[in-house]
Amino acid sequence: MPNDSVVLVTGAGFRSAEGLDETENIYTSRSCKPNIGACVALEAAMTGRSVVIASSSEAKLSRVRQSILDMHGSARVSVFPVDLSDPPSVQRMVDGLPEGMHVDVVHSAGLGAANYKIPDDNPYLPVERTPIGFPAQEFDAVVTTLLLLVQKIIPRIVGQERTRLIVIGSMSGIRAYPYGYSHASAKAGLHHAVRTLALELNQRGIHVTEVNPGVVDTGLYDNPAVAQASAAASKTFGYAFEGDRIPQMPPREVGRAVAYTLNSAAHVLTINLIPFGQEPHTGS
Repeated sequence: MPNDSVVLVTGAGFRSAEGLDETENIYTSRSCKPNIGACVALEAAMTGRSVVIASSSEAKLSRVRQSILDMHGSARVSVFPVDLSDPPSVQRMVDGLPEGMHVDVVHSAGLGAANYKIPDDNPYLPVERTPIGFPAQEFDAVVTTLLLLVQKIIPRIVGQERTRLIVIGSMSGIRAYPYGYSHASAKAGLHHAVRTLALELNQRGIHVTEVNPGVVDTGLYDNPAVAQASAAASKTFGYAFEGDRIPQMPPREVGRAVAYTLNSAAHVLTINLIPFGQEPHTGS
């Protein structure tokens, strides 16, 4: 890839144990679990592109950047703290992108976007325990932030040749399950938002891809409440596995799917990927 190409990756971060040594590499430490955005950043950097990583925590962004540099000293990674729910903050991020470079975008907003908080960090709640405002809050976290980013970034990327806009969705957006009133509804909204963008932006040279992972080992499922709820929901949906730990896949596999899309000579519309051990449902 030519040196005049940069990938903007939103939502890069990680979960870590208390008292973690701040010099540890987040990708290799047993006390850290990088999220999907961080793994997308790593894999994109390995393609030779410049990478701009953005999320709300400057401290975590710096750790992600240093960890990438520790693994690939020639990587070109810069950081930009941003509030993805705030129009001026998103505009500053877009304005701060390097001049004169082709820009591709990977949007990986998750539960932490738009200041979205849930009890016990558990998105899988029985309908009786689902707070009335949660579906709208999670919708804002994943759908509204995408709309805001697209509106701000279009003037910068329209007219480029073969711009890639890759959105990290979820298998939750195309298959419903018990305890998923908020989470599955929001991800389904994201799924259709992305499909709409693909149709609307294609003729303007912006080629949209949706990457839908199943359960990913980002640390969310280390929470006993999340593990038990997701296991119970999955078993009623037809999964067969022992215990309360649903099968998970490494987040770098999602990063590799994104890197494939960035490098492909074809317009990749959708990639669905699940961990081994899950049944391959692609619909309710």
